[in-house]
Amino acid sequence: MTKWIYYTEEEKENSPIRQAIGGYLKKYTFKEACENWWNSLDEIDRKLIQTIPNFDKSIFKEITGIEV
Repeated sequence: MTKWIYYTEEEKENSPIRQAIGGYLKKYTFKEACENWWNSLDEIDRKLIQTIPNFDKSIFKEITGIEV
C-alpha cells in the first residue's frame, strides 16, 4: 500500500529538494519498491541479475514478489 507524507509550507520553503518533489514524499512497501526497481531495468540487466551465482527464481519471488 502506497502512503503519502506531506510537508508543511515551512518545511517546503526551507528545502529545495522538497520543493522539487512537490511537497510530499511517496512511501512504498518493500515489494512495491522491488517492482518499481525491476521495471526500471532493461532486459539485459534483468538477465544479468539472473546469472548471479546461486540465483534462485523461487527465492527471488519469495523476497521481492517478482516472478522471473
